[in-house]
Amino acid sequence: MNEFTYDWYTDFLGHCQRNGNLTLVRDAETAPLPQIILRHDIDFDLEAAWNLSLVEEESGVRSTFFVLVSTHYYNAAAPKARELLKKLVERGFEVGLHFDPSVYPDALGTTIAAGFNSERAFLESIVGVDVKSVSVHNPTAHGLYPKFPGVINAYDSRWFDPGRYVSDSLRRWKRDPFALVSQATDLGRVQVLCHPIHFSHAQRSYQSAIAGITEAWSAEAKAYIYEKNETYRNECLAARATEGDLR
Repeated sequence: MNEFTYDWYTDFLGHCQRNGNLTLVRDAETAPLPQIILRHDIDFDLEAAWNLSLVEEESGVRSTFFVLVSTHYYNAAAPKARELLKKLVERGFEVGLHFDPSVYPDALGTTIAAGFNSERAFLESIVGVDVKSVSVHNPTAHGLYPKFPGVINAYDSRWFDPGRYVSDSLRRWKRDPFALVSQATDLGRVQVLCHPIHFSHAQRSYQSAIAGITEAWSAEAKAYIYEKNETYRNECLAARATEGDLR
């Protein structure tokens, strides 16, 4: 079964639409039941999130994308990223904060609260709207599930427990997502977490998915430096000329 192709995902979205109300995380307290809360944690690549949003839009679906602002894998404040995140909001998707408490030394004290507030304000300055929801990054690794006032938490026990939640973490479904969604009416609320990096047009390995990201990073960095840095550009041109002479 090709669980991580866009075709598979489109079929899954249709199954969700037939079994409940697809719900943004920010609306979990107020949206009508049965709810299917659909969220995406952007751990590695904003471009993959954008591509997955296009698949959802074709199906008439909107979801919540959680953005890390403390990661070294992407820069949410870069011009291209800012444009992408704003467009997500403009198209009706929710952008929430993907918060990593492990980057703060006093993870259960005042430092973490201050860190959350600053990250939330920073993300709001990028997307231009209030950030109303949060998901914790990689909680099974550090065991931290902090709570913050004024936002809806994806890990709230009302919609997060083993009986009503499924994720594709590590690119492995922990249970059948179709089966869980089929129980939405009985359970009232179910939550599905998909990571955008896992999905593509054709089935591929996890290694290929990660390699594609790193290759894109490298190409983009080289292109940027080539445009902005005269010394680097001249050395590249000289190397190409030398290679041409050798041939």
